[in-house]
Amino acid sequence: MGNQLTGLSSSQTQPIEHYLQHYLPNVIWSKCSIKSHMGSTRFMKVAKLEHEVESEIVVKIFVAPEKQDVDLEKYGDKIREVTNKLDDLTNCAPWALVVSTEHVGFLIRQHMSRSLYDRLSMRPFLTIEEKSWITYQLISALEDIHSRDVVHGDLKCENVLLTQDDWLVLADFANFKPCNLLVDNPADFTYFFDTSRRRAACIAPERFLTKENATTEKDIISPKMDIFSAGCIIAEIFQDGKDPLFSYADLLAFVEGKAPNLSNIPDGYREMIQSMIKRCPNDRPTAMDLLYSDIFPASFQGFLFQKMSAYKDRDKHRLKGTRGDDVIRRLKTDIKDFLSKLSRETLVIPLNLILSAIRSCDFHQSWFDGFDILVQMSTKLDPTIVLERIMPTLLKFTRENDSRLRAASLTALHEIILHLDITGLSEQVCEQNAEYLLKVKNFNEQVLIIIQDLKDLANDDMFHVKRVYAKYIGTLGSFCYLLSKRCADDHVSEAVRSVINDCVTNVMTDDSAEINREFLHSSVIKLAEVLGATNIGDTILKHMITFLNKNHSWMLRAEMYNSLPKVLKSIGLSGDLVDVLRGPIQEGLTDSEDPVILAALKCFTCLVEASLMSKSLTLDVARRVTPFLLHPNSAIMLTAARFFVTLGQKMNTAEKMVKLIPVVSKFMKKKNHAALNSLQTFLTFLRPPLSRLLYEQIISSTFTRELIKLLRDYPHHELEELEDLVNSEALDEFLRDTSNSSSSWEITQKRRTPMKITSGTIFLDEVEGERQRRPSRSMGSVNIRNVAPLKYEASKNEKDRNFLDKKILWATSYFEHNLPNKKELEKKGTKTIERYSNSRIALREIVYEKRKEIRDQCAEDLMDVSEEKFDGFDGSSNDQWLPQGRLVGHIQEHKGSINEITVNPKCSFMCSAGNDGFVKTWSIDQFWNYSNPSEALKSKNQWRPDSEMAIKRVQFCDNSKIAIVAQKENPDSLSTGCICYSDIEMFKTPLWNKVIDAKYGIVTDLCTTQYDQGQILASTSAGHILALDPRSKHTVSQSYELEHDVRLGGITSICSNQRQQWLAAATARGSVVVWDLRYQLRIINFQAFERKIQKILPVPGTQCEVAISIDMNNDVGIWSLSSGFRQKAFWSAKGVPPLSSTPHNGYSSTSMVFSPSGGVLFTGGSDMRIRGWNLAEAKKSRMIVNSASSQSEGHRYDVTYSERKLEGIELIEENRDNIVQVALEESDWGLMGPPPGHWDVVSSLQYISKSQNGDKLLASASRDGCIKLWK
Repeated sequence: MGNQLTGLSSSQTQPIEHYLQHYLPNVIWSKCSIKSHMGSTRFMKVAKLEHEVESEIVVKIFVAPEKQDVDLEKYGDKIREVTNKLDDLTNCAPWALVVSTEHVGFLIRQHMSRSLYDRLSMRPFLTIEEKSWITYQLISALEDIHSRDVVHGDLKCENVLLTQDDWLVLADFANFKPCNLLVDNPADFTYFFDTSRRRAACIAPERFLTKENATTEKDIISPKMDIFSAGCIIAEIFQDGKDPLFSYADLLAFVEGKAPNLSNIPDGYREMIQSMIKRCPNDRPTAMDLLYSDIFPASFQGFLFQKMSAYKDRDKHRLKGTRGDDVIRRLKTDIKDFLSKLSRETLVIPLNLILSAIRSCDFHQSWFDGFDILVQMSTKLDPTIVLERIMPTLLKFTRENDSRLRAASLTALHEIILHLDITGLSEQVCEQNAEYLLKVKNFNEQVLIIIQDLKDLANDDMFHVKRVYAKYIGTLGSFCYLLSKRCADDHVSEAVRSVINDCVTNVMTDDSAEINREFLHSSVIKLAEVLGATNIGDTILKHMITFLNKNHSWMLRAEMYNSLPKVLKSIGLSGDLVDVLRGPIQEGLTDSEDPVILAALKCFTCLVEASLMSKSLTLDVARRVTPFLLHPNSAIMLTAARFFVTLGQKMNTAEKMVKLIPVVSKFMKKKNHAALNSLQTFLTFLRPPLSRLLYEQIISSTFTRELIKLLRDYPHHELEELEDLVNSEALDEFLRDTSNSSSSWEITQKRRTPMKITSGTIFLDEVEGERQRRPSRSMGSVNIRNVAPLKYEASKNEKDRNFLDKKILWATSYFEHNLPNKKELEKKGTKTIERYSNSRIALREIVYEKRKEIRDQCAEDLMDVSEEKFDGFDGSSNDQWLPQGRLVGHIQEHKGSINEITVNPKCSFMCSAGNDGFVKTWSIDQFWNYSNPSEALKSKNQWRPDSEMAIKRVQFCDNSKIAIVAQKENPDSLSTGCICYSDIEMFKTPLWNKVIDAKYGIVTDLCTTQYDQGQILASTSAGHILALDPRSKHTVSQSYELEHDVRLGGITSICSNQRQQWLAAATARGSVVVWDLRYQLRIINFQAFERKIQKILPVPGTQCEVAISIDMNNDVGIWSLSSGFRQKAFWSAKGVPPLSSTPHNGYSSTSMVFSPSGGVLFTGGSDMRIRGWNLAEAKKSRMIVNSASSQSEGHRYDVTYSERKLEGIELIEENRDNIVQVALEESDWGLMGPPPGHWDVVSSLQYISKSQNGDKLLASASRDGCIKLWK
């Protein structure tokens, strides 16, 4: 397109819309709409269009002058030739479409949001390593196009495009522009090359010719001209885009011999630029020479460029990179390489990729994984980079509509701040980056700095967001305050303190006790330095006292006492000022919950150690603490003893003898002034504690005072443990406090409805039907209120007979008649009188019998399992068989993951379901004929419903009928799969099929029973539970459908009892929902854990207990469905405390099965190990088989199992402390043939028993398609 065009123009200039509507082909224009105008010059007009398919595109329009005959088709062919050569390069964006008409030509390519010129002026500004990376990409792109005989022709910052992750792309190739320009006529340069009006000139000097030379020189652009232009661009990069290297005048002066100013460019790059802009083209290096120069880091050439280019989509004309979810998924595996092979400074390059991917994700899990990656990278990056790039991105997500993203971003911010060291940052850096975290209005001066959006999160609508906020506001607030303290302006720190004070007020005044407790536990102490003593006293302390009024949350009251000493220390109160809090401090001793009492005692001990209580308050508290020296809770008793020992150490000998020893002497076996010298000594002098039953009777009864008075008048040898206490003033004061306390039994009484009973029975506030009471963390008041009259006929107990001979009648004002005196009692000589139970043994027997009677009645009514025993379970058996880990069968017929194996009730057939689409049946008789592990075992029959379906579940409905779940690999809008009901002998002709509509989603689990009236129950991902009647022979019959509340999480597993009277569904959010299937009603739901539940299984021999496996730390336990409490725990995770909610490893138990009697639980999971847990004798538990990878490496574990109680839960714990390394030929690997353990996740387990001789096997399946049999 020659120089003759510069002096010509169209006679009529039309708007861009005119050319698009009249000249652009309708097949293109019909799918586009104009989004904006991007500029208009004499040479070309530019517009951005919105395309239905290709998103945003750029269209450049050339209008031929009317008096000039321009062959647009000729130039179009030249442009298409370049496009064909560069179409597969990821660092080039040639013109995707060229449209030419008689007078108008169109050039179309994908739109990219920014050019290199734009990026140089954007925050965050480029680091030296990023500038080097862009330079390397520019030279690499030039080397790629030059190797394909393509020259750009118009290289400048505006034609170098950058993606959001700073991937460089060359665009706007201009081989149609003239090569030679007249040196004395700037019109050509302005018309063709100065479209941005910056007057920047990146044209090689040899392209400027005089009129005489212009006619003789060839009009051909050479690669060396691109090298010169690239040198100008690189100089502009390292000058931050402030000034171009050459203006038009500077370039003409350079032609005459004037050198440019390169003084502010780093040394290595200065020499490279000087070599690239030499006047003689032959003296300039090639792109290949520059690419392999020593100036670039070695990681650019061998590792980083290959890794980064792998993330770019190689599809035609799609250069923005792959979708964010795909990038995050790949980064999860590549991040280790980035962290290990790149330097601290170079890590900023993949950081841009991660930040860009997070902004373009579609799925929550991708965002969560991206946050985890950012946390990992923040520990390796410079703090300035973290403040400028990572934190603004995470803070942006705190404003998202999705609550899960808000909570996750807050958590990520907290973890990043914990590892961030800002001590080396300058004041200027802190001021710049504080703007991302803080902003506050100063109405007198200007907008200062405040915690951006964090204040609003305190009033978030979602509970879990507010909980996370309360947990981490201490870390976030102290970090912001630390940043503000490093700023030059002192007003900033005061403004930040004021905003944090408001945030704390919002959290502490929240109605949720859980949020209040989380704040006290995690954040209150961290904000001590931020708020100062005054604000802590005015804001925090006054709200903490109000927490004692929240009677429904004992955990909050306990946490208040745990944090109170630290708060008082931070305020710096003296002993006299603490006395002001006398009432609230002592209120904890009258609480109805043991953990609150324990926390209050620990609080007093800490206050005494810090000398924060006056002597008068200390002695007053000591008198109130003395009864707890006989408390049945050992933790409370020990803490009370520690309080007195600590107090004794703070006193001199005289004070101890006069003031302290008399207070505790009533509770000691022998008075000794040296008893308080140490805790161990003091414990030896203390009396034995009261029994729990007697203690609860004392603090719960309304006639306790009359009882104590009666004991003083009528002592009895059966209550010798109260012998020295009946005259104790401390006990009187303790009883008065507990009787009058607002948090005592009176509050719990309001929540209860006593049973209607008659004389001759015992009062029970609450009789728990079929369930057994779970040992509670709180050993507070029990539900036994009073002892009613009992008619005594003739006792066989000698003590009772002697007691009657004394003619003593126990009674209180609680009953209608008055207490008779001794003389009136002695006059009575009858052998049969009405008395009141004085024996705690008799009381315990009555309570036990009454509970057993009601429990049996409720169990028979609700569970209806007492009249009938099912096949495969004998209630009298107690099978505790465990395999020895001997491999007796190895089957490898499936070509994909095995999802489930199942065995019929008679143990004659086994079925397996796999992702390869096959259901296979196996005759179990061949399993008993084992001789060695390598003997071939073959399936009897197999069936594949469809080539595009995977078999996800298979269950026996009786000895010969099975239910199969087939799922489509690519579900359509009509269905996701089907449920088939078939006979194992006639696989190819199922009795009926139930097509699963797309509205139900996919089937997540299947539940069947051998009960003759049982249903086939199937749960779906959309929250439906379908009940299908298997008795229909040829047509499917749906009995009913249950609707699940998806807010509790998607259903992951279901189970029911044998008669299908109840159904339990486990969810991905850790909830368990129970339905009464007789009435199709949801009766209870509870939160078992805060993580996904992998599997739920009924416990044989029980009425309403289930085994649950959690997707974390190999956590397995047994829960009661009636109470929602955990009964047992099976813990095999090493390196993390039992029952911890902190994720330690990614292992989980994906499969479980019970022995028929329920005495042994077998588990297998993602750690590829199989364990057998003996519920009756924990020490007999065993790791049946180790993972194949550990065996192949010669590792043997010294595994033992122990049992203890933790927080009221029976815990069976695996101990793997000793690892023995053995020689490979001595290990279990040996010459056995098939590997003894599994190489992949154990997906299913089944217990196989031979009825004739009692022989047993354990079958296991894994995701690599392998089935193994263990003896």
